[in-house]
Amino acid sequence: EDALRVVSEGDRGDEYNFDPVPGAVRVERPDRVRVSLGAASEGEVSAVIAAKYRVPAELTPDREARSGSSSVLSVTLRIRLVSGLDRVDVESRVDNTARDHRLRLHLRAPFTARRFEVESAFETAERPIDPPRDAFGSESPSEFPVGATPQRSFATLDDGQRALTVANRGLAEVDAVPEADGTTCLAVTLLRAVGWLSRGDLRLRPGDAGPGLATPGAQVAGQHRAELSIRLHPVDSVERVSEAHRFANPARAWIGGGPVDAPLADGVRLLEIDDPAVVVSAIEPRADRRPVLRLYNASDQPRTVSLRWNGPGARAIESVDLMERRTQDDAVSTEETRATLSLRPWAIATLRIC
Repeated sequence: EDALRVVSEGDRGDEYNFDPVPGAVRVERPDRVRVSLGAASEGEVSAVIAAKYRVPAELTPDREARSGSSSVLSVTLRIRLVSGLDRVDVESRVDNTARDHRLRLHLRAPFTARRFEVESAFETAERPIDPPRDAFGSESPSEFPVGATPQRSFATLDDGQRALTVANRGLAEVDAVPEADGTTCLAVTLLRAVGWLSRGDLRLRPGDAGPGLATPGAQVAGQHRAELSIRLHPVDSVERVSEAHRFANPARAWIGGGPVDAPLADGVRLLEIDDPAVVVSAIEPRADRRPVLRLYNASDQPRTVSLRWNGPGARAIESVDLMERRTQDDAVSTEETRATLSLRPWAIATLRIC
C-alpha cells in the first residue's frame, strides 16, 4: 500500500546542497487523480496515473517559509509490466510550475531496511539511513550530514533476507527515508528547483560552496521525464547488478555497413561471460585490432569467472594493468581466446585481445 508517492518539499538550498525549509509541510497528496489502463497484450500491460498537486509557488522573500500562493503541478506516472521480466517499470512526466522545491518519488519497501547500498563507480557502497546531525563527529562541521547521496544506475534496501532495488536512467540522487509505519522507502530525486549557484545562509552548510551567483535557469521550469524500475529479490541475488544494468542501459540496434572480414554468426555474442556478478565496463576497439576489455567484480565476495572472446582475428587473451602494460597475473589463466579470472571483492581486471 502506498508503494509510490510523489513528494514536494521546500528547498532553500543552492546547486550544491539541499536545505530544508523549517516547519514547511511536505506536499505528498494530490488534489485530483485520474487512473486509466493502457493497451494490454500478451507482451505487456500498463496503468497510467495522472495527478494534479497544489504546491507552494516559491519561497517567501525572506526565504524562511514557503509562500501562501500556489501552483498546480502535473505529474503522470506510467506503471508497466512486461512479460518475462520480474520488475515493474515506472515512467514519470512532470510539468514543473513551482520554484524553490525538491520533487522526489518515494518507493516504499515492504519491510524495515537494515542496510542501504548505492552503486558507485566500481563498487556498491553502503550508505547510512537517516544519519544523525553529529554523524561527522563534530557539533559544528563545515557541512551537516544528510541521507541523500549520489548514485549511478541503482540503489538497494534490504532487511537481511529481502531486498528492493530501484534502477534508474540518469537520476543521480537517492535517499533512504524511514516511514511512520516502520517501513523504509527509497526516495529518488526527480528534480531540484533552486535559484542560486551558491548561498552563504544555509542551515546545513554554513558558508558558501562557490560563487554567490543567481541561476534562474536552475529553477528547471517545464517538462521533465524520468524512468525507473523496481525489483524485489532475495538479498543474496547475484543478478542484482546485471538486472539493474539491463534496465539502465537498454539494448540498442542499428544498421551496420562496410566490409567485415569475419562477422559473428547469428546468435553468437562478441564476449561470453558466465557470472552475472562480474560487470564488463568497457570494450574498447583499437586501430591495431587488439581491443581492450575492462571488467570488475561488483560484489563483496571473491568470484571466479570464465569468458570467451568471439571477435574476428583473435588468437589469444593477455592480462594487462590499468596502464595497459602486459603483466604476469597468477589470478588470470588464458588459453587462446578463453580466459579464467579469479577476482577479489570489487577487483578490476583489464585484458587485451591479441
